[in-house]
Amino acid sequence: MQRVFLFFMILTISGVANAQSITNVKARQEDKKIIVSYDMTGGKAGLLYQVNLFVSEDGGYSWEGPMRALTGDAGGGITEGTSKQTTWDVLNEPGRERLIGNKIAFKIQAVFSPDQSPSGTASGTPCPGIPTITDPRNGLVYPTVKIGSQCWLQKNMNYQTGNSWCYENKSENCDIYGRLYDWETALKVCPKGWHLPSDDEYSVLLDYLGGKNLAGG
Repeated sequence: MQRVFLFFMILTISGVANAQSITNVKARQEDKKIIVSYDMTGGKAGLLYQVNLFVSEDGGYSWEGPMRALTGDAGGGITEGTSKQTTWDVLNEPGRERLIGNKIAFKIQAVFSPDQSPSGTASGTPCPGIPTITDPRNGLVYPTVKIGSQCWLQKNMNYQTGNSWCYENKSENCDIYGRLYDWETALKVCPKGWHLPSDDEYSVLLDYLGGKNLAGG
């Protein structure tokens, strides 16, 4: 099948996530690729983020993504800064043959990656004696981190069970964000010996990290 590529950009949309502001999002076409630039500021220096690119062909009413055929400042391990840039190779995007329309929009999303640091090592100290746990139900491994006097899992649960689903119903999002659960299921989904944090436990965490206005960073 012949691939057709026409592009008429009229809109870019920025986003905010985890105390990190995404601003000055701009997109331009170069041959058959899209260059998207953005600024990512507002968080603590040295923290790493998972940066995702989403595209809309109806002016932002619905979104596709995250895109996979990206190079540059996208994916995991991205630090804050200005004049960030990622290149989307449109025709090498899995399942896509074209990009056409007059209501094309782009959105950048930054998700904090607490299990990484610029050196590629854990950003916190693992829980004493249990640096990781393995979920016996599906073999997935979760790193741990000690924050103050508390022990936390560094990644969201990704155990498939009834009343659970992936963000936007896309399986790859479960690998990035973990699964979503209704409340009754969430109460039962943790591996043996672990539980959802209570309000009091969250308060201890927030206080240790400087209060709710700073802890997001």
